[in-house]
Amino acid sequence: MDFKRVDFSDALKYQRNKHKLSQDRLAAMLSSTHRAFESLNQATLSQWERGKIVPTLLRRIGIAHFFGLQYLYDERELKTVKKALQHPVNFQNLKTIYSHQVTSIKDTLLEKCISEELEMIKDAHYRQNTVHLLDTLSFLGLVEPKVACFYCNDVLVGHVVYQQRKNEYFVVSVVFLNKEIRQEQLEFIEEKSKGMKLYLPIRDQSLSQFISDCFLEKCCFKHNVDFYVGASESFFENPMIINLFKGLYDFRLVRFEQVTKQQT
Repeated sequence: MDFKRVDFSDALKYQRNKHKLSQDRLAAMLSSTHRAFESLNQATLSQWERGKIVPTLLRRIGIAHFFGLQYLYDERELKTVKKALQHPVNFQNLKTIYSHQVTSIKDTLLEKCISEELEMIKDAHYRQNTVHLLDTLSFLGLVEPKVACFYCNDVLVGHVVYQQRKNEYFVVSVVFLNKEIRQEQLEFIEEKSKGMKLYLPIRDQSLSQFISDCFLEKCCFKHNVDFYVGASESFFENPMIINLFKGLYDFRLVRFEQVTKQQT
């Protein structure tokens, strides 16, 4: 059942029952996954399902995305969000002429990379972040970084520079050729960082706002890059984040537009 303004209450109840969630459980999950639902309780959710109260458009979009579904706007709503949805999203429509799939991953110390690949990694990091990789490592106090090189056959198509330090996992540089490779990298980071405190670099302003709204904390800032920290599970098990990386961007962009307006 689709999420839209008309019959929203029915869609909410249908999806909740489909996923076998009580009203208490769903309210608790929503309130712990994004600040837009921070004060939500069972009583309010019950009123939404009975149509006694209609949640805000932002919350309606957020609930649709929580369940992995796109929200269907009516004409009036579309006019309201039109400006927000025009905000550029890094890699939203990232495509390449040829399909590149990861066929192998090499995980090694950064200093052990062959010189040609090391220069490619440094150059890719600089092109994306306008700061040298070694400067970022120095800023974070990391002296034994590793790199996971993602290959399509023998061609380097992405990398993740990182370092584990005790129970902390620092992601320093992530560069990829397409969204499919990015997904492979996210799975790599998730597996490597299980049970650890995860540090992530975020460049995009709307994504930075979104990650903050999902209860990760900004820990430092350098060269136009925000670093956020939180338990690895709070990132990889958050339905809002999971579905964002599957391509549901509206909630992120509408929320960013809302916050931007409040700050001006």
